[in-house]
Amino acid sequence: MAEQMAKKIVLIDDEKSFVELFSFVLKKEGFDVIGFTDPQEALKNISVCKNTDLILLDLSMPILNGFSLFCYLQRDLGKECPPIILITNLQYNNDGTKIDDNYAKSIGAVGVIRKTTDLPDIIKKIKEFLQ
Repeated sequence: MAEQMAKKIVLIDDEKSFVELFSFVLKKEGFDVIGFTDPQEALKNISVCKNTDLILLDLSMPILNGFSLFCYLQRDLGKECPPIILITNLQYNNDGTKIDDNYAKSIGAVGVIRKTTDLPDIIKKIKEFLQ
């Protein structure tokens, strides 16, 4: 039986400790992870995102927030844009809309993961999205 290639995940979050911890946990689960703590750096390296199975995107970041970065990724990658899961503790966006899976799907993402969720549950949800 041929060995299956590791699923590639790009993680974009301005909190360095979150990126380091989360990357470590995902790699331990067998994923190939590229982490960015600077959303502008992620945008400059957009070609890395093309050949990815999933992007995990924090919404609350300074200078270039996740909502804007999400739009740039969709625009610049077009049909090659991989599925994007929003990662946040925000309950509502600026116009008062509740940020949940329905909201995520309405803007073109595949779902939302709360940063406060237990790590095993986060990993489970990521694996479900990748099936």
